[in-house]
Amino acid sequence: MPKRVKSFKANLIGFAVLFYWLVTSYNCISYACGPDWTNLGVPPWGIQNVVFSSDNPSIFICGTSRNFQDPNSGGVYKRNTADTTWEFSGLVYHSVTDLKRFDFNSQSLFAATSEGLYRSDDDALTWDLITTLGSFGLRDQVSFAVSPYDSTEWLLGSMELGNGRLYLSRNSGQDWEQTSFPNWPNELTYSSQIERAVYIANGTALCKYNTETDTFETLYQFWTQTVLTIDLDESSQLVFFNSEDTLGRYDELSGEILLVPIPGDGYSYRVLFWPPDSVIIGTQDSLYAVDRELEHWRSISGGVTGAARPWLCSQYLQVVSFSNQLHCRNQLASAADERPAIQRLEFHAYPNPTNSFVTVVSSFSGNVTIHNVIGEIVFTFQIERNMAKSISLDQLSSGVYYFVQDSPENVRTNRITAPITIIK
Repeated sequence: MPKRVKSFKANLIGFAVLFYWLVTSYNCISYACGPDWTNLGVPPWGIQNVVFSSDNPSIFICGTSRNFQDPNSGGVYKRNTADTTWEFSGLVYHSVTDLKRFDFNSQSLFAATSEGLYRSDDDALTWDLITTLGSFGLRDQVSFAVSPYDSTEWLLGSMELGNGRLYLSRNSGQDWEQTSFPNWPNELTYSSQIERAVYIANGTALCKYNTETDTFETLYQFWTQTVLTIDLDESSQLVFFNSEDTLGRYDELSGEILLVPIPGDGYSYRVLFWPPDSVIIGTQDSLYAVDRELEHWRSISGGVTGAARPWLCSQYLQVVSFSNQLHCRNQLASAADERPAIQRLEFHAYPNPTNSFVTVVSSFSGNVTIHNVIGEIVFTFQIERNMAKSISLDQLSSGVYYFVQDSPENVRTNRITAPITIIK
């Protein structure tokens, strides 16, 4: 592997910006959707993926699939919750397999499509082609990711006429190199805790790939089932994934994998983390939520029936397609009575990574210790319940540290650990 281009330090305030955007923007759209599901219908060619407009969080942007017999099929469509129809927004006759926004403070979007990788810097009004069918063999792209530590590092998965490939760019898509990763990189998710680590749904296996060493390991092999989607809790070390009938959790800190069957006899489609402490998963018959320990399940479909695919989820909003009809709602108002009354210790530290300060919030007052990678306590402080506190890390060198808080005896989680990466 050639030496990597020296990266500028990651967007260290990105997590804080994203957190603020989520709180303000989702409050806005939850008002638009109200306490019940609002059915926004379906774009002309189905739903492949969904993101928000950065300017107006009441606008949804959807990637669709093309029909080989219709040259006007496929592309990107938009709809405002106040409107009645979907508006075409470019990339006609493209299957938009992956549509993502990595900087919630800008209008930039990336679309991995059947015809190449595209970028829009005006919220899908216009698109610029980054790769073509003939550039370095890149074609039929199915997944895309940008490193949260270095925004010039991009990963792109492709099918290439049935032969899966994973490509890496270290200069924002100007040049690409084929990696040693084999087969089917169907979904790519960078770790929020470990620099250079990427989690990949690779056919029937969940894998972890290192972009610096060009090495990978298989974390779990299903053999007879496909790993469908991956999501993670950015405030902890937990990675969630699903196969056809199983929900899994991988602990980055311990390496442990927990597997549980999904409820009923349904086939699962997508898994998303539900802040602050749960996971939601869509199946062929309903929408379910479960706590991070994957123990207590509950239906949150709210009376809507049909195959459920969750697309976006925050503390304020759920966006789900039921039988390919896009729905949104204020989940606090609609599902609060379905949540179990369990006292839990919740501890969050952000931004991550950071170079100087972190903000910490806990659901309980108490003592917090910071440990280095060999377990030594390097700093101690007190925190008050639900009160954000800014902590200076200037005295600590670069590396991974762990914030540890013990909880009261009557709380289900006795101890919680939050890893933080310091980059200087």
